[in-house]
Amino acid sequence: ERQPQLLRDVLRRLPILQGKGVIEHDLSRTLMEKAAARFATLTLIEEGTPVLEIPGRIHNIIENLKGEVS
Repeated sequence: ERQPQLLRDVLRRLPILQGKGVIEHDLSRTLMEKAAARFATLTLIEEGTPVLEIPGRIHNIIENLKGEVS
């Protein structure tokens, strides 16, 4: 959970598992939201993002994740 790459891999696999019927849509969405939030938090800490730049940086991180997961 403290490894951003592991979280990125989880985010890539969740839609696949949902599509195969392995996990339900609601559970998949909840897990994706939690993993994305954790990934963003770890990234912000790792980068040492200044407080005033956090909202914009979170938006960028989430958009990049959406592009990778799609």
